[in-house]
Amino acid sequence: MSFCPSVPFSDTANVNIDTRVPNFGVERIMYTTTILGHKMLFKKELIDYIPNIDKYSKVFAYDFLIGMTAAVYNKVVYCPETKVNYRRHEEAASYVPSYNYEKSFRNILKSALRTFRFYIKLRPLIKKRMHNVYDFLSEFQNTPKINDALKLAKFHKGTSFLDSINTIRYCIKLRDKIFYTVEDNKILAILRAIYFPISCSDYYRRAFKK
Repeated sequence: MSFCPSVPFSDTANVNIDTRVPNFGVERIMYTTTILGHKMLFKKELIDYIPNIDKYSKVFAYDFLIGMTAAVYNKVVYCPETKVNYRRHEEAASYVPSYNYEKSFRNILKSALRTFRFYIKLRPLIKKRMHNVYDFLSEFQNTPKINDALKLAKFHKGTSFLDSINTIRYCIKLRDKIFYTVEDNKILAILRAIYFPISCSDYYRRAFKK
C-alpha cells in the first residue's frame, strides 16, 4: 500500500496544513489512523490479509483496518508528492477544529489542560479502543514486529496502577514511533511520552463533541 500527503481546504472551517512526514508504523496507527482512506492506494489482495474482517469492520474504520494490516506486514510506502486536495466542512462527522501546536509555554499548558479534560470524560472510550486494538493485533500470527505494540495495547487497556506505570514505560520506550513525528528534543520527548496516555485523548475529541 502507498499513501501521499493531502491538502485540506475550506471556505469556513478551520483547517491545518501539516507538511511533515508522519509516522505510519503499527505503534502510531494503533492510536490514530495516520493513513486516511482518501490518500491511499493498495492492491486489492491486501483486503484478504485483514483478519476476521466481518467482526472488526464493525469496530474500526476501514482505513484503520487497511493501514494497520499493511503496517503489520511492513508493506507501506510513502509517496512524498501531494496527489490529493480534499474539502473540509464543519458539518462532517470527522471534522474537529485544528489547534495551534506551536511549542510555546502557553500552548503546552493549554494542550495539557484540554487533553486532561478530554481524558477524564473519554477514559472509558480510550480503554475500550485499546482493548479492541489488542484483540485485532492478536489475530496476526508469527509477526514479532508487533510485539511492542501488543504489550503497549495490553497495558493501556488495563485498569491497575501497574498497568498505568507500564503504559508510561512503553510510551517512553516507543516515543519515536507513537508521536506524529520524531521529537528532536530528548528531554521534551520523554516528558511528552510520560503524558502521552492522557494527551492521546486529543485523537478522540470527536466523541467528546458528541
